[in-house]
Amino acid sequence: MASEEAYFIAEMARGVDGPVAIKVGDFVLQLTHAEADEKFINNGFKSIVDILSQVPAPSTPESLLMRVDRAGEVLRVLSHVSEPLREEEAALNLDIPTQERLAKTILESLQLADVMFCKATEQPLRILTQAVIFLARLLQFDLGFSGIWTTQFRETCEKVAPVLFGLVMVRK
Repeated sequence: MASEEAYFIAEMARGVDGPVAIKVGDFVLQLTHAEADEKFINNGFKSIVDILSQVPAPSTPESLLMRVDRAGEVLRVLSHVSEPLREEEAALNLDIPTQERLAKTILESLQLADVMFCKATEQPLRILTQAVIFLARLLQFDLGFSGIWTTQFRETCEKVAPVLFGLVMVRK
C-alpha cells in the first residue's frame, strides 16, 4: 500500500466511533477503534523496521537517505493516526518485540551513519545530516508511547545516546 493510500485510509478512519471491520484474506475482523489504531501503529512500526533493515551492500549515504525517505512516509501516516490518541492520552498496547526491534534498528542506522560521516565529503554530509535528524525524530516519536520500557529497550536506548551525541559533535 502506498503512503498516500494509507494516509487516505487513516484520514477516513480518524474519529470513527464503534467497531472497525478489517478484511484479512477471507476473514473479517471486527475491532474496536482503539484496537484498530494499535494494529495500524504496530504494522507501521514493523514496516519502518523492514524498510530501515534493508541495507544494500555497499551502503552509501544516498541509499540510507532513500530508506529514510520511505520510512518518513510511513512515519507521517503514523503521526497523523496517533495524534488524537496522544491528545486523549490513550494507553496503547503496542507490540513490545516490534518496539525493541525498532530501537535496535534506529541504533544500527545511527551507527552506520556515524561510520559514513568519517568518510564523507560535503554533499554526503548534508545527506547524512538529514538522515540522522529523521532517525532522531523517529526515536522521539517512538519514545512518546508509554509502556515500552523493557530491559532490552532501555539497554538499546542507552547505546543510542553516545552515538547520537557523537554525531551531534561531528556536525557542530
